[in-house]
Amino acid sequence: MKTAAPQRSSLILLSVLSAAALFGQAFMLYGVYAMSRKSAEESAEITRAIEGQSRALAMNNFLRSTEGARASLAGHFVTDDSIVSFIERLEALADEAGISFSLSIVDPPANEPVLDVSFRVGGTFENLEYFLSLLEALPLELDVTRFAIGKTPAALGKAADLWEGEGSIKLLSFIAH
Repeated sequence: MKTAAPQRSSLILLSVLSAAALFGQAFMLYGVYAMSRKSAEESAEITRAIEGQSRALAMNNFLRSTEGARASLAGHFVTDDSIVSFIERLEALADEAGISFSLSIVDPPANEPVLDVSFRVGGTFENLEYFLSLLEALPLELDVTRFAIGKTPAALGKAADLWEGEGSIKLLSFIAH
């Protein structure tokens, strides 16, 4: 029986060592799993950062490549700073059409992205019609809300073909700051 005790203690020691080895392996496998999971999360974060940088570079390249087009697009809008040049354009069109032109009202409404312009005109019917065609040809979005003309009192009953009237336009391509 004395030999059974050392075998028993050897068996217990072997069992304890085997259990410790299994526990060690399990602990190491969990460590490897945790590290691989952390590594996968870091890889995903790095991938997202690289994709973000790629999108930012693509956007910068797009903005650079469309810079000229965007600059020319600005010419199709009137801002608070360019109202005077817009009025000068209207006066130049009137001069080109050979009509008299005077502004009555230039009003940028408070909460609307439009510019209301009212004016008086005078000239021959053909010249007034030409002025309207020049207005339509402007590279701006205009809405002619009113254009009423009639023969001048001095021209009634005479051969002279002079007309006068009033008009209103809304400049829809107006950007208020």
